[in-house]
Amino acid sequence: MNPIARIRAQLGVTQSAMAEALNVTQGNISHYERGQGIPPEMAKRLIAYALTMGQVVTFEQIYGLVQPPIVGHAGRQSPSPHQILDMVPECAVVTTFPPKEISRG
Repeated sequence: MNPIARIRAQLGVTQSAMAEALNVTQGNISHYERGQGIPPEMAKRLIAYALTMGQVVTFEQIYGLVQPPIVGHAGRQSPSPHQILDMVPECAVVTTFPPKEISRG
């Protein structure tokens, strides 16, 4: 899902409602959701609008640089590669591509 569409869904608003709040047309929102770049000024407006809705939205989320937290994930973070490796039995063969030495420490 496109970052703008994801944010709009998170806010629970229609394209028309978001367009009115950002002072653009519904067509603009549609273009942003289909991948047209969103100008920085519009991103600032979207961040401010989200705050009025009680949501925090970042530039990283708008530009698709990070994924928002998964709802129901209870704030847990994904395990690190080392934590995953620690769960692998000592007798298992672990390979990487390209091959490299893996330390279990």
